[in-house]
Formats: sequence, structure tokens, C-alpha cells
Amino acid sequence: MDFGHEEEADTAPAGLFLRDLFHINPVFLREIKRIVHEKKAGGLWKSLRDPLEILKEASERMNVDTRNILSLCSTVPRVPRKVPVGFPGPWEKRVFIGGNYIAHMPILIKIKEIVIRLGYEPVIIDEIDVSGDLIHHHSLMYLHTCKFAIFEITSPGGQLMEVERARDYDIKPLLVCTAAAAGSLSGMIQTIGLKTTTYGDIDRDIPPIVEAYLSGQLAS
Repeated sequence: MDFGHEEEADTAPAGLFLRDLFHINPVFLREIKRIVHEKKAGGLWKSLRDPLEILKEASERMNVDTRNILSLCSTVPRVPRKVPVGFPGPWEKRVFIGGNYIAHMPILIKIKEIVIRLGYEPVIIDEIDVSGDLIHHHSLMYLHTCKFAIFEITSPGGQLMEVERARDYDIKPLLVCTAAAAGSLSGMIQTIGLKTTTYGDIDRDIPPIVEAYLSGQLAS
């Protein structure tokens, strides 16, 4: 981040993982940003190559054992076990969940949790044990077996192709993105004729959006 923009690190993929997936102590993250700002202000930024030095300094200031950084997290999510190819659950209960797995996995996991809580069967291709050269094939195959589809489209990628094909499969998908990204979505999304629902805080905004969509109360 440029000098003076350290706070924007919270919205970067790494920041989202630490904040929304691991629920790391925000005070510790604030201390890291403060140290980075101080280094830049002192003209030391270009000579500081190892991020572990910043982590070490922040840990010393906060009296945290660097060998047990996980102690700063209120939750440590389990890495989902890959499941074999198959079609669990009836069609009317299956919900395809797509998005950028690298940048927005925390929000996809949150959507998955809500889908399960509501009694539906989530389908996330990243959690299915298929070979790399068959991901495209199986993604569309699984999408075709679902009545519902929810796509996070803040960071466009392979999910845009899935969004377009969802209409061919007579699926009315739910498209969600961050409020900050709503004005800069790709031309494909803007012209496809589907409504995009924005969110700010994941825990506050996403549950009612998903509930309304699955219950048929959210206009597409």
C-alpha cells in the first residue's frame, strides 16, 4: 500500500482472510499497519524486504509469541475435505456457490454456512475432488444439477462464464458484490440483464440476502 493508505490493507484478499475467516484480533492488525506507516515515514520502507521483521516487531509490542500466532484468532477454520464427484441432495435443495476462490473465499464460506443452516445443499467446485483439466467441465455439470446459484462477482473470473450459462439452465442466480465495487463491474455483468445485490459487512448483510433469495422474496 502507498504511504497513507495502510488502512486499505483490510480490504485486500489477505486482510479479508484474516479478518472474516480467522477473526484475528483487530488490535494486532492495527499495530502492523501502524508499524508500516512509521517505517514509510522514516524513509526505511525500501530497505525493509522481509515482512517477518514487521511481524516480529508487532509481536514484541503486543507481547505475542510469534510461534503461536493462531492464538490471536477467535476461530481456526478447518480445511474442507475434498469430496468425490457425485450429486448429494435433491435438485430443489441444491445451491451452486461460485466466485473468486482466491480473493473471496471468506464470503463463499459464509454463504455456504447460511445455505446449510437453511436446510439446503451447497455446491462449491473448489471442494470437489476433480482433476485440474476437468474443472471447467465439472463446474458446468454441477451447476446444471442445481435449482439455485449464488455468485460473488466482486473479482471477476471463471464465475462470469457460469453466470451466463446459468440462464441457459433456467436458473435465476443471485449475484452479490461489495458496495465499493458496484460501480466498476465488468461490461459483461452490466449488460447481462441480472440484478446485482451489494453488501458491506459480511455477517450483517449476507444472511438476510441469501435467506430472501432462497425463499423467493428477493426480486432477480
